[in-house]
Amino acid sequence: MMRVVSMAAAVAMVSGAAMAAPSTFGVGSDPELAGLLQNELFVAEGRTGNNAPSGDWELGITTNNPYTVRDQAQRSWTAGEFVAFSLTYDSSTGDVSYVFGDEVLSWNVVGNVGNIYLRARATEGEVMLRGLNLNGFDLSAVVGAGGDAGSLDILGISGAGSRFSLIGEAMIDPDGGRGSNPAFQIKVDTAPMPIIPTPTAAGLGLLGLGGLAARRRR
Repeated sequence: MMRVVSMAAAVAMVSGAAMAAPSTFGVGSDPELAGLLQNELFVAEGRTGNNAPSGDWELGITTNNPYTVRDQAQRSWTAGEFVAFSLTYDSSTGDVSYVFGDEVLSWNVVGNVGNIYLRARATEGEVMLRGLNLNGFDLSAVVGAGGDAGSLDILGISGAGSRFSLIGEAMIDPDGGRGSNPAFQIKVDTAPMPIIPTPTAAGLGLLGLGGLAARRRR
């Protein structure tokens, strides 16, 4: 059963513990983004689709390798209309909640959260994300793309934490586009697992000598 998570509840979800402010950085191209990604945990998407309440989907939670749509919803876009959205994730439970306007999408996957990447692309129409706030911190950033020549905009975010809430507003103006043009993606990447060094032979030998010395003292 799906749970509707309000924008206020999304922020409250992470307010119980003090969190460090996230930081943002620019990513110049898709090849650069591909080099930064470790292993995508999941992606929340908004796309033109067929811009109708049936048929091709407009909102989705997807995963890669292989590309799979985990949950989806339909939407008809209105040029210039900004719609509130939230994306929340708790790595301890694996619960993903993606709320866009009145639509609620969900999935479950357990993973170690790394960076988050917001990607907007358009060769027709326009797409924009604004009013972005992560865990109660204003990101002071707008991500957008549009124009006949086509454009791409990617924002990286570090320090999301293992339990995060991202809120903002999104707008898609298809203007002749279709499918994933124009579109935005919120890519949640995994963080490398910490490396726990294995004891060396010398280290094990020292531990053995220490135990022997302790026994002799008794």
